[in-house]
This record gives sequence, structure tokens and C-alpha cells, in this order.
Amino acid sequence: AGTVICSYPEGVSKPTIPISYCEECMTGFEYALAGLMLRCGFTEEGETIVRAVRERYDGERRNPWNEIECGSNYARSMASFALMPIYSGFSFDMTRAHIGFAPLHKNGRFLFSVADSWGRAEFCGASCRLTVLGNPLELGSVTLPEAEKITRVAADGKEIAFELSEGEITFAHVRISESLTLE
Repeated sequence: AGTVICSYPEGVSKPTIPISYCEECMTGFEYALAGLMLRCGFTEEGETIVRAVRERYDGERRNPWNEIECGSNYARSMASFALMPIYSGFSFDMTRAHIGFAPLHKNGRFLFSVADSWGRAEFCGASCRLTVLGNPLELGSVTLPEAEKITRVAADGKEIAFELSEGEITFAHVRISESLTLE
């Protein structure tokens, strides 16, 4: 299975100069299309495209670490990395020390990377735990899908005061070295 860049209806002549690579599958374009579909709410369709690519590069048929496109180790296949922030619904505005999440699936674990910090965001229902794995993260607010259900916020294990307004949880700027728990 694969997504063809362009096809022409049966019985219709191809243009003299057709679209470049019109009747080919290229993983980078497939991942870009899948990401667009996921972002626009077509989750099943986007995941079908991703599954098709991963099945072609399953380790038995082809190398799972080198999705061939215009040659070996071609960079466009790295479009697959765009799926990470799409799945987590990650957003940020570091001028406000703000990050947000709107995950496509209610429960899950996701990588986040912003400014000079990175880590893991874990969701279980309305609760969220950000675990800092890199440099400390400076935050003053977080947006979550079910923010109105949050009754406790803790930074590095210490409870902190917060306010809730229109899905945004706001608190005094904190430097998080280990974790931020919102439950």
C-alpha cells in the first residue's frame, strides 16, 4: 500500500509534461499528507497512510531505519518527526513561558522539546505529568484539553498555587528541573 503523488482517471490521457514523479510513492510526501490529515481531524485516514509506510519498511521487506526516497538516507523521510507534535497537539509561546497540549488520544506519552529543554508529557484522562529530561523548563502557564478538571498543580513535587481561565492553567513562573504534575 502507498499514496501515489498523482494519478490520472482511467481513459484520460496524461498531459505531455505530467507532474514530476506523478505516479510514485515517496515516504516524505506520505508523512506530510498523513500529518495534514491528522491535524484536520481525519485520524483514521492519516493513521492508515502511516501504517502503510511502516509496513513497507518493516525490517523484513526493507530497512526500517532508511526509508528510501530519491536515494539512500534522503532527508524528506524525516517528515515523520512532524507526527510527534501533531499527536500531542503541542503548542508553545516561550515569550509567555507557556506550553499547551491537545493530544489526539486521551491517554498517552509524548515527547516535547522547546527552547533548551525537552522531556515527556504523559496523559491519563484529565491528568498530565511533564517530566523534564533535559535542561530545566521555565513555565508560567499550561493549556490542557480538560483543564477545568485540574485541582492540584505541583512543580518538582511541591504544590503551587494556580488560577484557571478559559482552559489555561496559570501560576507564578517556576523553573522545573524534574516534573510538573497537573491533576
